[in-house]
Amino acid sequence: SKKMTRERAIVVLILAVFALGLPVNSLLLKVVSGQAGSVVCQSTRAGATTPRLLAKRHAAAVPSEPVDLSSSFGPAKPAAETLRELAAAAERHGVDFADVYGEAPEGGKPWLADFEARVAAQLGKEAAVFMPSGTMAQQVVLCMAQKIKLGSERTPALPVIRRPFFAHPTSHLLLWEEEAHARLLGVPVISCGDPKRALSAGDVEDQLDAAMDGMGSGGGPCAVFVEVPHRELGGACTPWPEIERLREVCDQQNLWLHMDGARLWEALPHLARQGGLDASQVCAPFDSVYVSFYKGLGGMTGAALAGSGELVAEARVWLRRFGGNLYTQAPYAVSALAALDGEHDQPSFAARAALTREFTQAVKRAAERAAERAAERAAAAGGGARVAIKREDLVLFSPDPPECCLVHCHLRGGAEELDKARDESARKTGYRVYRKLRGESYLANLPAGPDSSSRTSSSSSSRSSSSSSKEKRKKDWQYFEWNVGPVNGAVPVGRVEGAWAAFFKCLHEDQNGGSR
Repeated sequence: SKKMTRERAIVVLILAVFALGLPVNSLLLKVVSGQAGSVVCQSTRAGATTPRLLAKRHAAAVPSEPVDLSSSFGPAKPAAETLRELAAAAERHGVDFADVYGEAPEGGKPWLADFEARVAAQLGKEAAVFMPSGTMAQQVVLCMAQKIKLGSERTPALPVIRRPFFAHPTSHLLLWEEEAHARLLGVPVISCGDPKRALSAGDVEDQLDAAMDGMGSGGGPCAVFVEVPHRELGGACTPWPEIERLREVCDQQNLWLHMDGARLWEALPHLARQGGLDASQVCAPFDSVYVSFYKGLGGMTGAALAGSGELVAEARVWLRRFGGNLYTQAPYAVSALAALDGEHDQPSFAARAALTREFTQAVKRAAERAAERAAERAAAAGGGARVAIKREDLVLFSPDPPECCLVHCHLRGGAEELDKARDESARKTGYRVYRKLRGESYLANLPAGPDSSSRTSSSSSSRSSSSSSKEKRKKDWQYFEWNVGPVNGAVPVGRVEGAWAAFFKCLHEDQNGGSR
């Protein structure tokens, strides 16, 4: 009977999950909700590291190969393995033929159109278009935001005088797209807001009058770009009331409001906790929304741009002009489809965010013990006088607590000595606490640390000393980006704390004869 067949299938699936090392409770929940297929998909998406292999790796006293605690998806896989997984995903999702310029060939299923419609529905928009990259999606939006259409056919075009757009100083468009907005499109930017905090409506309002005065007959600014969350601020989000206020400002000034949602999936649990909002509600104030399928989701590459039906139809014109309407999007779109099914369920990202908070607490505990030992050493060296050394003198996080499964970790020390301690502790524990430093810390008011001595009796000298001291402190602090995903999220919290304890010992006790 059908009932016996279903029960037999469940038993077989449970046995398979035991073999893979997956939790049975999670399996049963997936079976009841009809999502059992994605369980097996998730077990192999992160490379050749299934949950069973991960469990074996972390059961060993020291992993045979160093595990990078800051990387969510682990090392790259062989190309042949990736292509085999892609073929399996195509069969699993009923992809019969590769698309041709985004359309289903004769006799084929419209799987790409269905995927785009599904993404649009999740984001609460009328339509969406798949694009090869987010950079291309953002440039397409800049073209459309100029709001120029020529002739009886209303052909989208760019004006002679390009209208500028507002963006935060840490926007991806300003830092990581090689100034494409200016060099390729000739569209100027008005940077607004404090680079050390999330964008607010007041930041845009502060720049509006000057922007309008400086444009003459050019027509004024065209758009506001908001990154949700701010990657360069460790995943900090613009508060929801500020987003609502931004919508009001844009309505008053006839401005386009665009969301750079490259990491939107990661931010959704935080926005749900703060205001009970789902994806469609978060996207509702925005005229257009771009999302990525490879960052937090782990697909090969690819993005989607969503908005009204008219907007997406125009976006397809610009996509062709940019050379993004490839002969087939199949490999990237199938990977994106599999990634969305395998990883984009909010409990998964919520769990990753919770793990990120647990991991940062583990680091703080390790740093507190290191600070206590440093204070004892300093007291012994100073004849018994107690020296106040705190955890904050060694490590800081931004934001604190983390808002999603991304956070920036700031460490006191020079880049060379930090890397040396990272490598030495990795040899001892099998865990590398970070992969790569991103540079000097951007935080304001960094702790001076226990070995700071910048006291002076003169007020003018004090101000000068204070300024130079702040610059020195920035050089004394470095930071890295910590993303938590399916691979590093499998590391037990105790192992994370132990790895960081070893790192602080190598940094503050073993180096320089233990004098630091």
